[in-house]
Amino acid sequence: MNAPFKSEVSGFTFGTSTKYKGVFLNENDQFDPLKPYYSVGAPSPQTIGGFTSYFLQWSGTYASFQDSFALQTPVVFKSANAVATAKYKANLASSLSSATGLTTQRRMICTYGSSFAGYSVIYESQHEIWWTHSSDGLTWSPEIRLSRGSGKARNPSISEVAFGSSPAAYAVWVDTTNRSGASGFDVNVRRLDLNTGAWGETEYLVHPDYPSGAGFARSDAKPVAV
Repeated sequence: MNAPFKSEVSGFTFGTSTKYKGVFLNENDQFDPLKPYYSVGAPSPQTIGGFTSYFLQWSGTYASFQDSFALQTPVVFKSANAVATAKYKANLASSLSSATGLTTQRRMICTYGSSFAGYSVIYESQHEIWWTHSSDGLTWSPEIRLSRGSGKARNPSISEVAFGSSPAAYAVWVDTTNRSGASGFDVNVRRLDLNTGAWGETEYLVHPDYPSGAGFARSDAKPVAV
C-alpha cells in the first residue's frame, strides 16, 4: 500500500511543532521497498517567477535520494535540520542578458531534411550550457543541460552537418577540464543525432600525444561550431 503524497509550499518545515510532528532520521537508508520509507515529489512543469519551469533534480543537505533525477523518489533524512530541495530550470530564461546576443558565435540553427527538423537553441545560464528544441519556433522543449555541472562553462556555439544519412549538429563550449591529471580549460564538444534527437557523450579537444596536458582553451575563449 502506497501512502498518498501531502502537498506543501516551498520552504515548509516538518518540525515537531507542525502537524507532522517531525520525521524519523535514517529511516530505511538501504531503500528497501519492503520497508517503510519517505518519498519526495515535485510537480513539473509549474510557473515560477512568471516562467514555465521544468524539474531538473533533487539536492539537499543531510538528505540522501535514491534517484535525484526522478520527479518522485525515496529519501532518507540523515540529520536534524536536513533539507530537500527541488531544482527547476526556467524555459528560455538565462542569467545573462546576452545569452543569444554574441554575433561571433552561432546560438541558433534551423535543421532541415531530418526526422528531427525544427529549431535548436543553445545558451549559457548560471555558467552552465543549455539546449532546447522547437518544431515550430513557438513551443520549446524543456532544456537539457549539456555541460557537466561544474558551474564554469561558458561561450557555447552550435552548427549543423546535414548531408548524408546521418545528419547531426555539434555544440561546443569552454569549461574547466575534467581530464585526469590535467588543468586549465578545454573546448568541449557534443554531437546531436538529428535522426533521433539524442546527444552523444562530451569529448574534449586535446593534443593526441598529451591527453593529460593542460587545456588548450582560455577561460574567455569563444569556440565556433562550423
